[in-house]
Formats: sequence, structure tokens, C-alpha cells
Amino acid sequence: MKKKLLALGSALMLLTSTAKADAGDMSYGLQAGGSLAFPAVGETTIGGAKHKESFLNLFVAGGLFFKYEVIDMMTAGIKIGYNRIGLNLEKEGSTEAKDAYSLRIHTLNAAIPVAFLPMGREGGLEIFLGPKVYFPLMSSESKPGSTDSKNPEDSVVTGFNIGATVGTRYEILESGFSVGANYDFFFGSMFGKEAKNKSIDGLEADKTYFSQGVELTLGYDFSRLMEE
Repeated sequence: MKKKLLALGSALMLLTSTAKADAGDMSYGLQAGGSLAFPAVGETTIGGAKHKESFLNLFVAGGLFFKYEVIDMMTAGIKIGYNRIGLNLEKEGSTEAKDAYSLRIHTLNAAIPVAFLPMGREGGLEIFLGPKVYFPLMSSESKPGSTDSKNPEDSVVTGFNIGATVGTRYEILESGFSVGANYDFFFGSMFGKEAKNKSIDGLEADKTYFSQGVELTLGYDFSRLMEE
């Protein structure tokens, strides 16, 4: 936990130390909104009963961003954020919470996106793509037969995952305010290597449970305040 907070603090120091740079070359600000996680699981078996993933896994998301115009019409940067991922497996033929399995993972994540500005910096539109990693901060697990959520064993949740993010952002009338959307996909399973037989009985924990999701955010670019 201390290492994760230190990483976030280092990112904040990076944003602060670059605040005096030329506002025409760099941007930095905040984003906040909502996320929808939907793991790429499909159908699985828990205790001999078929379960399917539920599409509804809504939560908040947000973070800090810094980007620099490396060449004309292209920027590169870093985004440090928070969101929640996980899965919700509903028993076939039942919608009761006591028959479902859920795993919620609150994460600190970092992305290094490269963005193309098809209309130039003042045009407001950017399309970005880049690698993204996440580090679990805390997690909770609810097993069939109970609606109580408990912290799973540390070995159940993977401690690190890497993936990719792709999306778009549009600044509204050069105001500094923007709307954005991105899709994330992580290449590794949400379960750690030691998960089998340490989570719920009968769950195919050695199966790869990929995490994917979308985020919709509103943001503000503080570099606009530096412009004359």
C-alpha cells in the first residue's frame, strides 16, 4: 500500500514541477466520471452450476493527467487514476444475489497514452492509445449462499496487471472543460496464480478472467488558466 501511495505522490510532484512550463506545449488537469466493468468471462461453472457474467458493474472513476506536445498534432503523457473492476457471475435461471458470485477490486492505475490531434491543439479533439497498468488497492468477495462481502485472501487477486487503453477526448470551445471516453482491456486474469482452491469451492479459478471496461469522464485542463 505504501509503495502505491508513493507512486501516486510522485505523479503529483511531477504535475506540480511542470506547472511552470509553456502552457502552449503542455496540458495538465483532472478527470472524473463513471466506469462500467464487464469481464471477458462468458459462461463458467461454480459448484457444478452454470453461471454467466452480469453486464452491470457501475462505479466512479477519475484521475490526474499530464501531456506534452512532442510534435505538431501529437502529444504523449501520463494519466494516474482510480477505478473499480471485477466480475458478477449470476446463476443460470436465478437473479437472486445469494446465488451469485461477485468480486470487486478497487485499483490505482496508470496509463501512458499517445494522442493524435486531427484538428490541431485548438481544435479540441484527440484520439489516444497506450499501455495501462493497474495495482489493486483493496477488494471484496461475495460467495453463493451469502450476500455478505468479505475481503478475499491476498493470493486470490492478482497483484499487478497490464493492458491497453484506447479512447477519445473533446475540449468544449477552448474552455478547458472536456468530455472523454475510453475502453480498457487487461491481458492477465483478475485471479492470482495461487487462486485455485483458495476462492469459492467449485469456481474455475485457474481459468483466465480478463478484465475490460469503459469510462466516461468530464475533465478540466488547468493549463488553460496559464494562457494569456
